[in-house]
Amino acid sequence: MNTLYIEKQSYIHSLDPRIKLIFFLVSALIVFFLNLIGMFFYSVTILLMLIISKSYINALKVKFIMLSIFIFSFLIWSFANSTGTTIIGPFTTGGVEEGLLTGLRLISLMSIGIIMISTTKVEDLSIALIKFGLPYKLVFSFTTTIRLIPIVLDSVEDIKNAQKLRGIGTVNKKASPIKRLKENIPLIIPIIAKTLKRTNDLAIALEVKCFGIMNTRTHYNTISFSKNDGLFLVIIFMIISISLYLRGIQF
Repeated sequence: MNTLYIEKQSYIHSLDPRIKLIFFLVSALIVFFLNLIGMFFYSVTILLMLIISKSYINALKVKFIMLSIFIFSFLIWSFANSTGTTIIGPFTTGGVEEGLLTGLRLISLMSIGIIMISTTKVEDLSIALIKFGLPYKLVFSFTTTIRLIPIVLDSVEDIKNAQKLRGIGTVNKKASPIKRLKENIPLIIPIIAKTLKRTNDLAIALEVKCFGIMNTRTHYNTISFSKNDGLFLVIIFMIISISLYLRGIQF
């Protein structure tokens, strides 16, 4: 079965899933206390993690989405903030700085999420969430969503190829975005129908297996802390400290 997990031997892969979850949650809080210089330093660190863990393979699959989010957030916040010196037109130094900062925050958090699902098996992530005290049914829903993402993407590609054989969706790639969007409209109904059918099949399978009838569960896999986890926490603490220190440095 297709999965977002990348089977590699790296330092990031060897970390306990709970450490990765803590890193994500701490980062989601820390990024809002960093200025542009500190955020740039923190983003470079995350980029290095993407490269070391080979998670950039999954990041490249959504590069257009990430780029669109960065550009959209940059423009919105650049127009919304009119402080500072005018650069050109409605763009000011304060607006551009705020736009870049917001864009880097969003891209960094998305990248950390990609690192987590690319270097952690779904089974281990499930155990980590349960050990944090989350209900199993909630954890199952979350991990099932992660499992279904690549399957749904493959289904979309299959439907697109089938429609192209029927002469649908064969518009030139150089055509305008609006025309290309119109050509993809016929794909919506088949995609929704196939997704609903898959969801129904999953629901039937869960009912047949009496899902949720047992209050306690056992797990085939086990997770445990190691020296690598302690070293990672020290490194991240140092990186966060440097990023917060850079907050005091101005252009």
